[in-house]
Amino acid sequence: MWTGSGEYGENWQQLHGPDDLTRDRWTHVAASFEPDAGQEEAFGAVEGVVRLFVDGQQVAEARRRMSLEDFEWPARIGAAEFVPQSLTSWLFRGELRDVALYDHVLDPTRIELHSEQGRSAT
Repeated sequence: MWTGSGEYGENWQQLHGPDDLTRDRWTHVAASFEPDAGQEEAFGAVEGVVRLFVDGQQVAEARRRMSLEDFEWPARIGAAEFVPQSLTSWLFRGELRDVALYDHVLDPTRIELHSEQGRSAT
């Protein structure tokens, strides 16, 4: 999972799970960003915790600063824009199913339930 603050000159930050995904089986992947409570936005960004879940289990966590205003580079899932052919090896190659975006952070038990339900639907 890649995140960015939207601040000029800042690089993207990456959050990796412990293992490579297996391409020949269904895998549930979920990510969340939970802003710190009670903080005021500074320069259109907030700080908080990013979490990555694979097959219902949390596999990584980090503190990040996320932009609330940088829409020049909108969110993408498995894709990128303006990427030279030589840099496309890291782009997602496969199929996506049941993509969902929420306006709130899902509880880890709900993420685990979504993973179980998706596995039974394959």
